[in-house]
Amino acid sequence: MQYPWHVPIWQHLAQRYCSAQLSHALLLSGNPGLGKAILSEQFAQWILCEAATKRPQLPVPEKLLPCGKCNGCLLYSAASHPDLMRVSPESEGKAITVDAVRNIANFLALKSQFAEYQVVIVAPAEAMNKYAANSLLKTLEEPTPNTLLLLVSHNMGSLLPTIRSRCQVISCPVPDATQANDWLTQAMAQSALPTEDTKSLLMLAEGSPLLALEYAKAGTLSSYKQLLQSFEKLTKKQSNPVEEVGLWLSVGLAPSLKWMYLWVAELIRFKSGVMVVDNNTILSEPVLGKVAESVESMRLYTFLDKITDSIRTLPTQVNVQLTVEDLLISWSRLNR
Repeated sequence: MQYPWHVPIWQHLAQRYCSAQLSHALLLSGNPGLGKAILSEQFAQWILCEAATKRPQLPVPEKLLPCGKCNGCLLYSAASHPDLMRVSPESEGKAITVDAVRNIANFLALKSQFAEYQVVIVAPAEAMNKYAANSLLKTLEEPTPNTLLLLVSHNMGSLLPTIRSRCQVISCPVPDATQANDWLTQAMAQSALPTEDTKSLLMLAEGSPLLALEYAKAGTLSSYKQLLQSFEKLTKKQSNPVEEVGLWLSVGLAPSLKWMYLWVAELIRFKSGVMVVDNNTILSEPVLGKVAESVESMRLYTFLDKITDSIRTLPTQVNVQLTVEDLLISWSRLNR
């Protein structure tokens, strides 16, 4: 299966491959929920595919996928292709270690057994610790012929600049609103999910269709609406942080911080006059008006920085309850 928003990227990569201009290292970068890891896997399989159509004449045909039948594709499907290596954290939240990256150099030092290329997928690339990242630099600086490194990143800015500069960056943008909505509507219908909230789900997922589908399956939109209602109640002094903190804790720290940042950023845009209230506005007009009248812009920016600082602590052993309580109390005081 090829996602429709991947087709232009496929065309670009295949064009470079067929014209012998493919870089030895590609960095697939973009927001979560766009299928970058799936794209890297499909392209790796296509590189390893032995079908005669693998090297078509230019221009490249629009539909260009692995055949799924040759020896290379069968080995890939069985997760036993000797010319493919995957590097990822041992478990979610863990780092990619230096030993795992050193194994890449050992792997690429061997000759390919079946395919023309040897392929390594590193995902997510930003999970490498500093020692692993520095070790990868050596491989990037001295590439072996007929090898391809595919780095997948949700946050390219967190990678070493020296790594970014030694890769061909392949940007994976979010699809346009119509394409994203059409795909999500069809996917939700196939999963027997109600389709009336597709636009809200895509807004919540920042336009990423696969993430929006995950949200639909997990019921994330309901949690989002509950927190939004709580945030507006705090803003209008209809509740206090002690009453609301339990709800925020039940949703979780990461989504709570992300959504609070989104709402405060919208308040700043409204107060600065660069936002028009329309169907895409998240906060209600009474909340926007109240904050615009009673809170100085600089205090909003300061609070936004406070949220950003909390987001940076997410990978650490942070006290979740204290973090949420501090933010809610600070926001309540800000709106006195």
